[in-house]
Amino acid sequence: MSTTALWKANILNQSALWKLMGATPVEVQGEQWWQSNSWPYRLWPDSLGASASGAELQTVLQTGHCKTVVPVWTEQGTNEVCADYVDGLTLSGQLVQMYLNLKVEHSPGYSPSITLVDVCDDAMLHDWWQICQQAFGYDIDIKVMRTLRGHNEVRLLLATQGKQAVGTAVLYKTGDVVGLHQLGVAKAVQGQGVARQMMEQLIPMARQWQASYMMLQASSAGLGLYEKLGFERQGLLHNFRLCNQG
Repeated sequence: MSTTALWKANILNQSALWKLMGATPVEVQGEQWWQSNSWPYRLWPDSLGASASGAELQTVLQTGHCKTVVPVWTEQGTNEVCADYVDGLTLSGQLVQMYLNLKVEHSPGYSPSITLVDVCDDAMLHDWWQICQQAFGYDIDIKVMRTLRGHNEVRLLLATQGKQAVGTAVLYKTGDVVGLHQLGVAKAVQGQGVARQMMEQLIPMARQWQASYMMLQASSAGLGLYEKLGFERQGLLHNFRLCNQG
């Protein structure tokens, strides 16, 4: 794949997961967009490109959930966002889009004490839900995650250390790509290498799923870890909200 094709594959994996979470089509100035009125509260164009003005988006946002976020993706080296597009909106955060070539062998740094298991019942799902909310600091709709658990191309994973649940992750396969989402670590064990040990197992899982690339969106906190593991930067995900939203 070309650099741009890889970047688009990352976006498509992420936006396809949002659709699975329950997004519905909505029209914005004659163009089809998608809107999720429960978590993860996203509003984005079917074309995945900036084509509506901020004023047009404000009209839609004012009728949706107060937490709704408009994502804007920019490829590495072209990270400026159209001013007209975000007029009246405010930047609420940025994530770095990254990918790993799974055709290049990866050697684990050490033997993990963490075990990754598929969430297979409601008790495990409840543990996953509690840890993920704690790790990310926002509310997650457990009903959405229950729906994802039954999808063939989704793996909902819970990390355990002994008998204690300590981390969460979601793997989602689209074509030749496995996307990593919601990698979270319980506060009680943060800073103890849990995320690194999880990644040492998640990467082989993606390879065994016969994918060629693993992709994710990194916060500033996780960026260093992913780069040490060989992930490369592709671009930025800019998240915008209405200026008067909390």
